[in-house]
Amino acid sequence: MKKIFIWILCIGFIFIAGCARNKSTVKIESKTAFDEEVEYLNKLPKEEFENKIKEIFGIASSGDVKYYGKDEQIQAKKVITALKEKSVPFLISKINSYNVREALGGIELLTSIDKYAVNDLIATIKDLSVDPVVIRRSINILAEIGDKKAVNPIYDKLFSSDAGIKASAIYAMWKFNEKKAIPEILKALNDDNPSVVRRAVVVLGDFKETKAIPDLVKLLGNENYSIRYPAANSLIKIGDSAVDDIIKGIDSGNQLAKYQIIECLGRIKNRKAVDPLIKMLYDSDFAVRGFAVEALDLIGDPKALRDIIKLRLDEKNPFVLEKVKNCIKLK
Repeated sequence: MKKIFIWILCIGFIFIAGCARNKSTVKIESKTAFDEEVEYLNKLPKEEFENKIKEIFGIASSGDVKYYGKDEQIQAKKVITALKEKSVPFLISKINSYNVREALGGIELLTSIDKYAVNDLIATIKDLSVDPVVIRRSINILAEIGDKKAVNPIYDKLFSSDAGIKASAIYAMWKFNEKKAIPEILKALNDDNPSVVRRAVVVLGDFKETKAIPDLVKLLGNENYSIRYPAANSLIKIGDSAVDDIIKGIDSGNQLAKYQIIECLGRIKNRKAVDPLIKMLYDSDFAVRGFAVEALDLIGDPKALRDIIKLRLDEKNPFVLEKVKNCIKLK
């Protein structure tokens, strides 16, 4: 009996020792080569660190898998991201690189670093000596990160004399859903720079801002397609509230505006538009007649069908006849 007890005791000690050894092994193995590399880089003196991160960034931002495998590139990105704040100044220096891959790589990695990049990015946009392109791209990165700490510094950039910076600030205000910026964005609809106007047009449509309606209707006649087309889309997003002002715009005398007005009324599908659109079936411009048929078809009011059928009997233009044919076919 005594022997059995001793055997059980020995086996117990062996089992406990084995568990302890396994636990110790796990502890050692939990520190991966990746962790060791990040720790090593963090301890490097400034100059050595800069040389090393330059090398790693070269792998991370390279598009040539002939020299660097895809896995190696992914690993390099992970290392830079894990370095957090320490890698941020270097990455900011790269977002205005003439090498497009470097610039895009810097933007991607700063966005991945997320909140750890915010303070340096805010400092960058506040620094008036910094290149405007770097400020603009820093604003865009901050907007993607979404840290509210950046709202006020970016709001101040709505007053910038640089069009690119102002346009980026307008976009960022929308990303942050900062409606306090709407009064300044409304003013931007009358800016001299088309890129600022276009950005304001899009953002106000996304905000569904009804105060923008009169100016957006005016912009339907803008000679720049990249402004009048987004203006139409924004009015469509605002919807029924915009219909009365859009209808008033028919008499502006601007033919470009008339095309966009028809599209807006057709896509909003408010029945207030039916009578004005029926009137346009008799316009001297064949394109207006054709687009009016299409808009009435979208609204789907039976009241318009009689006039559309009558148009088919008198119309000679193939564009209009095709629109009529498609409309009647669907009834």
